[in-house]
Amino acid sequence: RNLALLKRVFNLAIALLGDGNKRVQMLFLDHFNTYKDEKLFHQLHGLMRRLSMQLNKNSQLSSHLDSDEEKLAIELPTLLFRFLQLLCENHNVHLQECLQQQKNRRSFDLVTESCQFLLDVEPHVDQENARVVQQLLDALTEYTQGPCSGNQEALHRAKLPRCINRFLRNFRLSHEQDWNPDLDPDYCRTILCIKVAMINTLLSVLEGRPDDELCARIAAAMDFEELETCIVDSYSALIRATDIGSGGDNPFFYLATTAVFKSQHHNPMQSLGLSCSTAHLSLGYATITLLQTFVDSLPQYAAKAFPKAPWLLQPGLSAPQKQSDEDESAFLRSSFFFFSRQMASCEII
Repeated sequence: RNLALLKRVFNLAIALLGDGNKRVQMLFLDHFNTYKDEKLFHQLHGLMRRLSMQLNKNSQLSSHLDSDEEKLAIELPTLLFRFLQLLCENHNVHLQECLQQQKNRRSFDLVTESCQFLLDVEPHVDQENARVVQQLLDALTEYTQGPCSGNQEALHRAKLPRCINRFLRNFRLSHEQDWNPDLDPDYCRTILCIKVAMINTLLSVLEGRPDDELCARIAAAMDFEELETCIVDSYSALIRATDIGSGGDNPFFYLATTAVFKSQHHNPMQSLGLSCSTAHLSLGYATITLLQTFVDSLPQYAAKAFPKAPWLLQPGLSAPQKQSDEDESAFLRSSFFFFSRQMASCEII
């Protein structure tokens, strides 16, 4: 009830956990198992629902945060999901499993509820609440990495792929919008970064599975045309950012985009072009990795993964010698060629 006090409690817990302090994590786990702290999980479960409702209410009423209560509506869920992320940090499988199911008379599935929070908030993402969504995605990723198979299944059952499809569709930044000087550059970069985080979360759900069953179910739910659009739009924006023109078949294009990426890491307060270029590079690489994961695990999905050009990831892919803006197939090929030729795979034995 005292939100200011709750904020201080979360800050203390986050400070104790540091970047994943193993000893503190095990002390939390011992407390959960010894005292059967059903009330804590019940309160966290209810808190997620209340914060989700408050966040959506604020988004519908105003685009700017004015009161302390409205600011807390942003800070509290960010702190909550940071706390839950740190409980699972460094692939602590015991706490990952504990967040989904406790050994109490009543168990509260915080993993599924976290995904439901994302489903509720995603349609209302704006500049004010975007960092909540970013932190939530980081937490969802940490819930599953290792992997934690139970949490991977839980996020699929909670319709995470559907949420990602909807966000990619509703928050599409074409290169015309991306370079509109009237748009807030931080907002453009934020939307792109959320897309990257969503795809990374999905990759963590697919990580380390002993079979292809879950991969097949997720592939069946994905909108591959939207993923394809992410790659093409990112490539188009990078061409504009570097002012090279011909793109992936130009030997200087990769050097130019890499220079943009590095400069942005050193100086995040660059112009719209540089900030968005960094995010576009990350989005292109993350998306091509996801598509390659589907194709490697499920070769029969190659045609679905690339509905306009299923040949794109066949061995020996090369960029076309010449292309025109009207040649959609050639531009599509160059888009995939640019990102895929910079990728490498390794097998850890």
